[in-house]
Amino acid sequence: FVLFAMGCHGLLCSEEVNFLIFRYLLESGFTHSAFTFGHETLAYKSGIDPSHVPSGALISLMQKGVQCLEIEAKLDAGMDTADRVYYDWAYELLRRGKKHTRPREADAAPEKPEKGEKRQKVEPSIKEEPRDGEDPHFAAPVPRAGASAPVDISPELVTALKGHNGEVFTCCWHPNRPLLASGSGDATARVWTFAESGTSCLSDYQLPHNNKEVTTLDWSADGKLLATGSYDGVARLWSESSSGHTLKHTLQQHTGPIFSLKFNREGRHLLTGSVDATAIVWDTKTGKSKQQFSFHSAATLDVDWKDDTTFASCSQDQSIYVCKLGESSYIKKWEGHTNEVNACRWDTDGLGLLASCSDDKTAKVWCFNSSGPNTPKCNFVDHTREIYTLKWSPGREASIYPLTLATASFDCTVRLWDVAAGRCQQVLAKHTDAVYSVSYSPDGRLLASGASDNILHVWSVKDGSVVRRYKAEGGIFEVGWNSTGTKVACSCNDRTLRVIDLRM
Repeated sequence: FVLFAMGCHGLLCSEEVNFLIFRYLLESGFTHSAFTFGHETLAYKSGIDPSHVPSGALISLMQKGVQCLEIEAKLDAGMDTADRVYYDWAYELLRRGKKHTRPREADAAPEKPEKGEKRQKVEPSIKEEPRDGEDPHFAAPVPRAGASAPVDISPELVTALKGHNGEVFTCCWHPNRPLLASGSGDATARVWTFAESGTSCLSDYQLPHNNKEVTTLDWSADGKLLATGSYDGVARLWSESSSGHTLKHTLQQHTGPIFSLKFNREGRHLLTGSVDATAIVWDTKTGKSKQQFSFHSAATLDVDWKDDTTFASCSQDQSIYVCKLGESSYIKKWEGHTNEVNACRWDTDGLGLLASCSDDKTAKVWCFNSSGPNTPKCNFVDHTREIYTLKWSPGREASIYPLTLATASFDCTVRLWDVAAGRCQQVLAKHTDAVYSVSYSPDGRLLASGASDNILHVWSVKDGSVVRRYKAEGGIFEVGWNSTGTKVACSCNDRTLRVIDLRM
Protein backbone atom coordinates (compact mmCIF):
# COMPACT_ATOMS: atom_id res chain seq x y z
CA PHE A 1 0.00 0.00 0.00
CA VAL A 2 2.80 2.39 0.90
CA LEU A 3 4.55 1.83 -2.46
CA PHE A 4 1.38 2.34 -4.49
CA ALA A 5 0.45 5.44 -2.44
CA MET A 6 3.79 6.93 -3.41
CA GLY A 7 3.37 6.06 -7.07
CA CYS A 8 5.91 3.20 -6.92
CA HIS A 9 5.40 -0.29 -8.32
CA GLY A 10 8.00 -2.46 -6.63
CA LEU A 11 10.97 -0.10 -6.87
CA LEU A 12 11.95 2.91 -4.78
CA CYS A 13 13.94 5.77 -6.27
CA SER A 14 16.10 8.14 -4.23
CA GLU A 15 13.31 10.74 -4.05
CA GLU A 16 10.94 8.28 -2.38
CA VAL A 17 13.63 7.03 0.00
CA ASN A 18 14.53 10.59 0.98
CA PHE A 19 10.88 11.43 1.54
CA LEU A 20 10.38 8.37 3.77
CA ILE A 21 13.44 9.28 5.85
CA PHE A 22 12.25 12.91 6.06
CA ARG A 23 8.84 11.77 7.29
CA TYR A 24 10.42 9.35 9.77
CA LEU A 25 12.56 12.15 11.27
CA LEU A 26 9.51 14.41 11.66
CA GLU A 27 7.33 11.68 13.15
CA SER A 28 10.08 10.67 15.57
CA GLY A 29 10.51 14.21 16.85
CA PHE A 30 13.88 14.94 15.22
CA THR A 31 12.53 18.26 13.99
CA HIS A 32 15.83 20.03 13.51
CA SER A 33 17.43 17.05 11.78
CA ALA A 34 14.36 16.86 9.55
CA PHE A 35 14.76 20.51 8.54
CA THR A 36 18.39 19.92 7.66
CA PHE A 37 17.74 16.67 5.80
CA GLY A 38 14.69 18.09 4.00
CA HIS A 39 16.67 21.14 2.91
CA GLU A 40 19.71 19.23 1.64
CA THR A 41 17.69 16.58 -0.22
CA LEU A 42 14.75 18.86 -1.18
CA ALA A 43 12.45 16.22 0.34
CA TYR A 44 10.12 18.97 1.59
CA LYS A 45 9.49 19.92 -2.07
CA SER A 46 8.65 16.37 -3.12
CA GLY A 47 5.63 15.88 -5.34
CA ILE A 48 4.49 13.04 -3.07
CA ASP A 49 1.28 13.92 -1.26
CA PRO A 50 2.02 13.39 2.50
CA SER A 51 -1.63 12.58 3.20
CA HIS A 52 -1.34 9.47 1.01
CA VAL A 53 1.61 8.07 2.95
CA PRO A 54 0.62 6.49 6.29
CA SER A 55 2.39 7.30 9.51
CA GLY A 56 5.36 5.03 10.14
CA ALA A 57 5.74 4.15 6.46
CA LEU A 58 9.54 3.73 6.61
CA ILE A 59 9.38 1.34 9.57
CA SER A 60 6.53 -0.56 7.92
CA LEU A 61 8.58 -1.08 4.75
CA MET A 62 11.61 -2.21 6.75
CA GLN A 63 9.51 -4.69 8.70
CA LYS A 64 7.99 -6.07 5.52
CA GLY A 65 11.47 -6.41 4.07
CA VAL A 66 12.51 -8.50 7.06
CA GLN A 67 9.41 -10.64 6.60
CA CYS A 68 10.41 -11.25 2.98
CA LEU A 69 13.85 -12.37 4.19
CA GLU A 70 12.14 -14.79 6.55
CA ILE A 71 10.14 -16.28 3.68
CA GLU A 72 13.29 -16.66 1.60
CA ALA A 73 15.04 -18.36 4.52
CA LYS A 74 12.22 -20.88 4.86
CA LEU A 75 12.32 -21.76 1.18
CA ASP A 76 16.12 -22.01 1.09
CA ALA A 77 16.18 -24.28 4.15
CA GLY A 78 13.32 -26.46 2.94
CA MET A 79 11.38 -25.67 6.09
CA ASP A 80 7.68 -26.18 6.57
CA THR A 81 5.80 -23.03 5.72
CA ALA A 82 4.09 -23.21 9.12
CA ASP A 83 7.44 -22.68 10.84
CA ARG A 84 8.46 -19.14 11.64
CA VAL A 85 12.04 -17.97 11.41
CA TYR A 86 13.82 -14.67 11.70
CA TYR A 87 17.13 -13.05 10.96
CA ASP A 88 18.90 -12.09 14.18
CA TRP A 89 20.91 -9.41 12.43
CA ALA A 90 17.79 -7.79 10.99
CA TYR A 91 16.42 -7.17 14.48
CA GLU A 92 19.66 -6.45 16.32
CA LEU A 93 21.90 -4.47 14.01
CA LEU A 94 24.77 -4.42 16.50
CA ARG A 95 25.25 -8.16 16.07
CA ARG A 96 27.43 -9.63 13.35
CA GLY A 97 25.98 -9.55 9.86
CA LYS A 98 25.98 -13.37 9.53
CA LYS A 99 22.58 -14.73 8.61
CA HIS A 100 21.09 -17.08 11.21
CA THR A 101 17.85 -18.95 10.89
CA ARG A 102 16.07 -20.89 13.54
CA PRO A 103 12.49 -21.64 14.45
CA ARG A 104 11.01 -18.92 16.56
CA GLU A 105 9.64 -19.97 19.91
CA ALA A 106 5.95 -19.87 20.42
CA ASP A 107 4.77 -16.33 20.76
CA ALA A 108 4.15 -15.27 24.32
CA ALA A 109 0.57 -14.43 25.17
CA PRO A 110 -0.06 -10.71 24.88
CA GLU A 111 -0.27 -8.82 28.11
CA LYS A 112 -3.72 -7.85 29.23
CA PRO A 113 -4.45 -4.16 28.94
CA GLU A 114 -4.59 -2.27 32.16
CA LYS A 115 -8.04 -1.81 33.54
CA GLY A 116 -9.59 1.57 33.94
CA GLU A 117 -8.59 4.97 32.70
CA LYS A 118 -4.92 5.88 32.34
CA ARG A 119 -5.71 9.39 33.45
CA GLN A 120 -4.32 10.09 36.89
CA LYS A 121 -6.13 12.46 39.21
CA VAL A 122 -3.99 13.69 42.05
CA GLU A 123 -5.63 16.95 42.88
CA PRO A 124 -9.27 17.25 43.92
CA SER A 125 -11.60 18.79 41.38
CA ILE A 126 -11.45 22.55 41.18
CA LYS A 127 -14.62 24.25 42.23
CA GLU A 128 -15.78 26.46 39.37
CA GLU A 129 -17.35 29.77 40.17
CA PRO A 130 -18.46 32.54 37.81
CA ARG A 131 -16.05 35.41 37.30
CA ASP A 132 -17.05 39.01 37.75
CA GLY A 133 -17.66 40.63 34.40
CA GLU A 134 -17.06 37.37 32.50
CA ASP A 135 -16.65 37.94 28.76
CA PRO A 136 -19.63 36.36 26.90
CA HIS A 137 -17.34 35.58 23.94
CA PHE A 138 -15.65 32.87 26.02
CA ALA A 139 -18.17 30.19 25.08
CA ALA A 140 -16.21 27.31 26.53
CA PRO A 141 -17.67 24.01 25.29
CA VAL A 142 -17.50 22.24 28.63
CA PRO A 143 -20.62 20.10 29.04
CA ARG A 144 -22.69 20.65 32.15
CA ALA A 145 -23.10 17.79 34.62
CA GLY A 146 -25.16 15.07 33.01
CA ALA A 147 -24.96 16.60 29.54
CA SER A 148 -24.65 14.20 26.62
CA ALA A 149 -23.06 16.54 24.09
CA PRO A 150 -21.22 14.59 21.34
CA VAL A 151 -17.45 14.49 21.66
CA ASP A 152 -16.59 14.23 17.96
CA ILE A 153 -16.65 17.51 16.08
CA SER A 154 -19.04 17.50 13.12
CA PRO A 155 -17.55 18.27 9.68
CA GLU A 156 -19.66 21.39 9.17
CA LEU A 157 -17.80 23.04 12.06
CA VAL A 158 -14.41 22.53 10.38
CA THR A 159 -12.82 24.56 7.58
CA ALA A 160 -9.85 23.12 5.67
CA LEU A 161 -7.46 25.83 4.48
CA LYS A 162 -5.67 24.77 1.30
CA GLY A 163 -3.03 26.82 -0.47
CA HIS A 164 0.32 25.74 0.91
CA ASN A 165 2.35 23.31 -1.20
CA GLY A 166 4.36 21.92 1.71
CA GLU A 167 3.80 20.76 5.25
CA VAL A 168 2.44 23.54 7.48
CA PHE A 169 4.80 23.77 10.44
CA THR A 170 3.37 26.66 12.41
CA CYS A 171 0.32 28.89 12.85
CA CYS A 172 -0.56 31.89 15.02
CA TRP A 173 -3.76 33.90 15.49
CA HIS A 174 -3.80 37.71 15.41
CA PRO A 175 -4.16 39.04 19.00
CA ASN A 176 -7.46 40.83 18.41
CA ARG A 177 -8.74 40.23 14.87
CA PRO A 178 -9.93 37.14 12.93
CA LEU A 179 -6.62 36.71 11.08
CA LEU A 180 -4.51 33.54 11.09
CA ALA A 181 -0.87 33.43 9.98
CA SER A 182 0.77 30.17 8.88
CA GLY A 183 4.28 29.09 7.89
CA SER A 184 5.16 26.18 5.64
CA GLY A 185 7.90 24.10 4.08
CA ASP A 186 6.89 25.58 0.73
CA ALA A 187 8.92 28.72 1.62
CA THR A 188 5.87 30.91 2.20
CA ALA A 189 3.80 32.34 5.00
CA ARG A 190 0.12 33.00 4.48
CA VAL A 191 -2.39 35.24 6.21
CA TRP A 192 -5.99 34.02 6.25
CA THR A 193 -8.95 36.33 6.97
CA PHE A 194 -12.07 34.89 8.61
CA ALA A 195 -15.62 36.05 9.18
CA GLU A 196 -16.31 37.35 12.67
CA SER A 197 -18.54 34.33 13.34
CA GLY A 198 -18.18 30.78 12.06
CA THR A 199 -15.10 29.41 10.29
CA SER A 200 -15.62 30.81 6.78
CA CYS A 201 -12.36 32.03 5.27
CA LEU A 202 -12.96 35.25 3.34
CA SER A 203 -9.52 35.65 1.76
CA ASP A 204 -5.85 34.76 2.02
CA TYR A 205 -2.57 36.00 0.60
CA GLN A 206 1.00 34.80 0.40
CA LEU A 207 4.22 36.18 1.88
CA PRO A 208 7.23 34.74 -0.07
CA HIS A 209 10.47 33.74 1.72
CA ASN A 210 13.28 33.32 -0.81
CA ASN A 211 12.82 29.58 -1.36
CA LYS A 212 13.46 28.63 2.31
CA GLU A 213 11.09 27.00 4.81
CA VAL A 214 9.20 29.23 7.24
CA THR A 215 9.91 27.74 10.66
CA THR A 216 8.36 30.18 13.16
CA LEU A 217 6.19 33.31 13.35
CA ASP A 218 4.71 35.73 15.88
CA TRP A 219 2.37 38.76 15.97
CA SER A 220 3.20 41.87 17.95
CA ALA A 221 0.88 42.53 20.91
CA ASP A 222 -0.96 45.30 19.03
CA GLY A 223 -1.19 43.18 15.88
CA LYS A 224 0.46 45.80 13.67
CA LEU A 225 3.51 43.66 12.86
CA LEU A 226 4.00 40.03 11.88
CA ALA A 227 7.45 38.47 12.27
CA THR A 228 8.55 35.33 10.42
CA GLY A 229 11.73 33.27 10.77
CA SER A 230 13.04 30.89 8.15
CA TYR A 231 15.63 28.28 7.38
CA ASP A 232 17.85 30.80 5.57
CA GLY A 233 18.64 32.44 8.91
CA VAL A 234 16.66 35.57 8.03
CA ALA A 235 13.84 37.09 10.08
CA ARG A 236 11.34 39.30 8.31
CA LEU A 237 9.00 41.98 9.63
CA TRP A 238 5.72 42.51 7.79
CA SER A 239 3.44 45.50 8.32
CA GLU A 240 -0.22 45.76 7.42
CA SER A 241 -1.12 47.63 4.24
CA SER A 242 -4.17 48.11 2.05
CA SER A 243 -3.17 45.06 0.00
CA GLY A 244 -2.46 42.82 2.99
CA HIS A 245 0.98 42.73 4.61
CA THR A 246 4.12 44.14 3.01
CA LEU A 247 7.75 43.51 3.91
CA LYS A 248 8.97 46.23 6.25
CA HIS A 249 12.42 44.95 7.31
CA THR A 250 14.69 42.04 6.45
CA LEU A 251 16.74 41.12 9.51
CA GLN A 252 20.02 39.50 8.45
CA GLN A 253 22.76 38.63 10.92
CA HIS A 254 22.23 35.01 11.91
CA THR A 255 24.33 32.40 10.12
CA GLY A 256 21.98 29.46 10.72
CA PRO A 257 18.25 28.66 10.59
CA ILE A 258 15.93 30.51 12.98
CA PHE A 259 13.72 28.20 15.06
CA SER A 260 12.20 30.71 17.50
CA LEU A 261 11.28 34.39 17.63
CA LYS A 262 9.19 36.56 19.96
CA PHE A 263 8.11 40.19 20.20
CA ASN A 264 8.43 41.82 23.60
CA ARG A 265 5.23 43.16 25.13
CA GLU A 266 5.60 46.72 23.91
CA GLY A 267 6.51 45.52 20.41
CA ARG A 268 9.63 47.64 20.19
CA HIS A 269 12.02 44.67 20.14
CA LEU A 270 12.06 41.29 18.41
CA LEU A 271 14.06 38.40 19.88
CA THR A 272 15.36 35.61 17.61
CA GLY A 273 17.13 32.33 18.39
CA SER A 274 19.17 30.45 15.80
CA VAL A 275 21.06 27.25 15.08
CA ASP A 276 24.18 29.47 15.01
CA ALA A 277 24.01 29.26 18.85
CA THR A 278 23.14 32.94 19.32
CA ALA A 279 20.15 35.10 20.21
CA ILE A 280 19.66 38.59 18.75
CA VAL A 281 17.48 41.49 19.90
CA TRP A 282 16.30 43.66 16.98
CA ASP A 283 14.82 47.16 16.89
CA THR A 284 11.49 46.74 15.10
CA LYS A 285 11.37 50.40 14.03
CA THR A 286 14.76 50.49 12.32
CA GLY A 287 15.26 46.81 11.56
CA LYS A 288 18.76 47.01 13.07
CA SER A 289 20.35 44.60 15.53
CA LYS A 290 20.47 46.01 19.07
CA GLN A 291 22.61 43.24 20.60
CA GLN A 292 23.73 39.70 19.83
CA PHE A 293 24.15 37.22 22.70
CA SER A 294 26.67 34.41 22.10
CA PHE A 295 26.75 32.36 25.30
CA HIS A 296 25.44 29.01 24.04
CA SER A 297 27.80 26.45 22.51
CA ALA A 298 25.16 24.73 20.35
CA ALA A 299 21.91 25.58 18.55
CA THR A 300 19.51 27.96 20.33
CA LEU A 301 16.16 26.15 20.21
CA ASP A 302 13.81 28.55 21.99
CA VAL A 303 13.64 32.09 23.40
CA ASP A 304 11.11 33.89 25.59
CA TRP A 305 10.83 37.39 27.10
CA LYS A 306 10.47 37.85 30.85
CA ASP A 307 9.78 41.56 30.46
CA ASP A 308 10.59 44.20 27.85
CA THR A 309 14.37 43.91 28.31
CA THR A 310 15.06 40.52 29.96
CA PHE A 311 14.76 37.15 28.25
CA ALA A 312 15.69 33.47 28.49
CA SER A 313 17.15 31.17 25.85
CA CYS A 314 17.61 27.38 25.82
CA SER A 315 19.80 25.21 23.68
CA GLN A 316 21.05 21.88 22.46
CA ASP A 317 23.97 22.46 24.84
CA GLN A 318 21.60 21.52 27.72
CA SER A 319 21.78 24.97 29.33
CA ILE A 320 19.51 27.98 29.86
CA TYR A 321 20.72 31.59 29.94
CA VAL A 322 18.86 34.63 31.25
CA CYS A 323 20.12 37.86 29.65
CA LYS A 324 19.26 41.54 29.72
CA LEU A 325 19.45 43.99 26.86
CA GLY A 326 22.41 46.29 27.39
CA GLU A 327 24.30 43.89 29.65
CA SER A 328 27.48 42.32 28.27
CA SER A 329 27.24 39.21 30.46
CA TYR A 330 24.35 36.91 31.28
CA ILE A 331 22.33 37.40 34.48
CA LYS A 332 21.77 33.72 35.24
CA LYS A 333 22.87 30.38 33.88
CA TRP A 334 20.81 27.32 34.72
CA GLU A 335 22.17 23.82 34.24
CA GLY A 336 20.51 20.58 35.24
CA HIS A 337 19.09 19.05 32.08
CA THR A 338 21.08 16.13 30.68
CA ASN A 339 19.95 16.46 27.07
CA GLU A 340 18.98 19.27 24.72
CA VAL A 341 16.43 21.75 26.08
CA ASN A 342 13.58 22.05 23.59
CA ALA A 343 11.49 24.90 25.02
CA CYS A 344 11.38 27.52 27.78
CA ARG A 345 8.51 29.75 28.97
CA TRP A 346 8.11 32.40 31.67
CA ASP A 347 5.04 32.10 33.87
CA THR A 348 1.97 34.22 33.09
CA ASP A 349 1.54 35.59 36.62
CA GLY A 350 4.83 37.49 36.72
CA LEU A 351 6.28 35.31 39.49
CA GLY A 352 9.68 35.05 37.83
CA LEU A 353 9.27 31.31 37.16
CA LEU A 354 10.78 29.82 34.01
CA ALA A 355 9.66 26.37 32.85
CA SER A 356 11.87 24.26 30.58
CA CYS A 357 11.51 20.85 28.94
CA SER A 358 14.05 18.51 27.45
CA ASP A 359 14.86 15.34 25.59
CA ASP A 360 16.00 14.03 29.00
CA LYS A 361 12.25 13.36 29.66
CA THR A 362 12.01 16.01 32.39
CA ALA A 363 10.44 19.42 32.81
CA LYS A 364 11.90 21.84 35.33
CA VAL A 365 10.79 25.12 36.87
CA TRP A 366 13.47 27.68 37.79
CA CYS A 367 13.03 30.67 40.08
CA PHE A 368 14.57 33.91 38.84
CA ASN A 369 14.14 35.64 42.19
CA SER A 370 15.89 32.93 44.17
CA SER A 371 19.19 33.93 45.80
CA GLY A 372 20.12 30.34 46.55
CA PRO A 373 21.92 27.80 44.36
CA ASN A 374 20.93 27.60 40.69
CA THR A 375 18.84 24.47 41.14
CA PRO A 376 15.27 24.06 39.91
CA LYS A 377 12.30 24.79 42.14
CA CYS A 378 10.50 21.80 40.58
CA ASN A 379 11.83 18.76 38.75
CA PHE A 380 9.07 16.82 37.01
CA VAL A 381 10.21 13.33 36.00
CA ASP A 382 7.00 11.41 35.25
CA HIS A 383 7.15 11.45 31.45
CA THR A 384 8.71 8.37 29.86
CA ARG A 385 9.80 9.94 26.56
CA GLU A 386 11.18 13.26 25.34
CA ILE A 387 9.14 16.38 26.16
CA TYR A 388 8.73 18.51 23.05
CA THR A 389 6.97 21.61 24.33
CA LEU A 390 5.14 23.20 27.27
CA LYS A 391 2.71 26.02 28.06
CA TRP A 392 1.60 27.89 31.16
CA SER A 393 -2.08 28.39 31.84
CA PRO A 394 -3.39 31.98 31.59
CA GLY A 395 -2.64 34.19 34.57
CA ARG A 396 -5.00 34.88 37.44
CA GLU A 397 -6.44 37.94 35.67
CA ALA A 398 -7.83 35.72 32.87
CA SER A 399 -8.49 32.37 34.54
CA ILE A 400 -10.45 31.19 37.58
CA TYR A 401 -8.06 28.27 38.03
CA PRO A 402 -4.72 28.23 39.82
CA LEU A 403 -1.59 28.45 37.70
CA THR A 404 -0.70 25.15 36.00
CA LEU A 405 1.92 23.99 33.52
CA ALA A 406 1.11 21.70 30.57
CA THR A 407 3.78 19.49 28.97
CA ALA A 408 3.52 17.54 25.69
CA SER A 409 5.61 14.44 25.22
CA PHE A 410 6.54 11.75 22.74
CA ASP A 411 5.16 9.26 25.28
CA CYS A 412 1.72 10.13 23.81
CA THR A 413 0.57 12.01 26.90
CA VAL A 414 -0.03 15.55 28.10
CA ARG A 415 0.52 16.26 31.77
CA LEU A 416 -0.78 19.15 33.86
CA TRP A 417 1.44 20.13 36.77
CA ASP A 418 0.59 21.94 39.97
CA VAL A 419 3.75 24.01 40.32
CA ALA A 420 2.88 25.31 43.78
CA ALA A 421 2.56 21.75 45.11
CA GLY A 422 5.30 20.38 42.85
CA ARG A 423 3.31 17.44 41.56
CA CYS A 424 1.29 16.10 38.62
CA GLN A 425 -2.34 17.16 38.66
CA GLN A 426 -3.68 15.39 35.55
CA VAL A 427 -2.43 12.85 32.99
CA LEU A 428 -4.22 13.28 29.66
CA ALA A 429 -3.63 9.98 27.88
CA LYS A 430 -5.90 9.68 24.84
CA HIS A 431 -3.32 10.27 22.10
CA THR A 432 -1.66 7.28 20.42
CA ASP A 433 1.44 9.01 19.02
CA ALA A 434 3.87 11.82 19.85
CA VAL A 435 2.21 15.04 21.07
CA TYR A 436 3.71 18.11 19.43
CA SER A 437 1.61 21.01 20.68
CA VAL A 438 -0.60 22.17 23.54
CA SER A 439 -2.51 25.42 23.96
CA TYR A 440 -4.76 26.77 26.72
CA SER A 441 -7.97 28.61 25.86
CA PRO A 442 -7.85 32.32 26.74
CA ASP A 443 -9.94 31.76 29.87
CA GLY A 444 -7.94 28.72 31.00
CA ARG A 445 -10.92 26.35 31.10
CA LEU A 446 -9.81 24.20 28.16
CA LEU A 447 -6.61 22.77 26.76
CA ALA A 448 -6.13 21.77 23.11
CA SER A 449 -3.50 19.22 22.09
CA GLY A 450 -2.35 18.01 18.67
CA ALA A 451 -0.27 14.96 17.83
CA SER A 452 1.19 12.77 15.10
CA ASP A 453 -1.86 10.52 15.42
CA ASN A 454 -3.78 13.18 13.42
CA ILE A 455 -6.01 13.89 16.43
CA LEU A 456 -6.95 17.19 18.06
CA HIS A 457 -8.22 16.71 21.61
CA VAL A 458 -9.88 19.49 23.58
CA TRP A 459 -9.70 18.75 27.30
CA SER A 460 -11.48 20.14 30.33
CA VAL A 461 -8.84 21.51 32.68
CA LYS A 462 -11.27 21.06 35.55
CA ASP A 463 -11.47 17.24 35.39
CA GLY A 464 -9.22 16.11 32.52
CA SER A 465 -12.08 14.80 30.37
CA VAL A 466 -12.14 15.06 26.57
CA VAL A 467 -14.90 17.48 25.61
CA ARG A 468 -14.17 17.63 21.88
CA ARG A 469 -12.20 15.48 19.42
CA TYR A 470 -11.33 15.98 15.76
CA LYS A 471 -9.45 13.66 13.39
CA ALA A 472 -7.45 15.54 10.75
CA GLU A 473 -6.06 14.11 7.51
CA GLY A 474 -2.43 14.45 8.63
CA GLY A 475 -0.22 14.75 11.68
CA ILE A 476 -0.68 17.95 13.67
CA PHE A 477 2.36 20.16 14.28
CA GLU A 478 0.78 23.07 16.14
CA VAL A 479 -2.55 24.11 17.67
CA GLY A 480 -3.71 27.56 18.78
CA TRP A 481 -6.81 29.38 20.03
CA ASN A 482 -8.12 32.64 18.65
CA SER A 483 -8.38 35.59 21.03
CA THR A 484 -12.07 35.02 21.85
CA GLY A 485 -11.72 31.31 22.58
CA THR A 486 -14.22 30.26 19.91
CA LYS A 487 -11.89 28.72 17.32
CA VAL A 488 -8.87 26.41 17.31
CA ALA A 489 -6.46 26.20 14.38
CA CYS A 490 -4.26 23.19 13.57
CA SER A 491 -1.29 23.19 11.21
CA CYS A 492 -0.81 19.78 9.60
CA ASN A 493 1.66 17.77 7.58
CA ASP A 494 -0.89 17.20 4.79
CA ARG A 495 -0.22 20.80 3.59
CA THR A 496 -3.42 22.16 5.14
CA LEU A 497 -4.65 24.01 8.19
CA ARG A 498 -7.88 23.10 9.92
CA VAL A 499 -9.97 25.69 11.77
CA ILE A 500 -12.57 24.29 14.17
CA ASP A 501 -15.53 26.24 15.53
CA LEU A 502 -15.85 25.37 19.22
CA ARG A 503 -18.83 27.52 20.15
CA MET A 504 -21.74 25.67 21.77
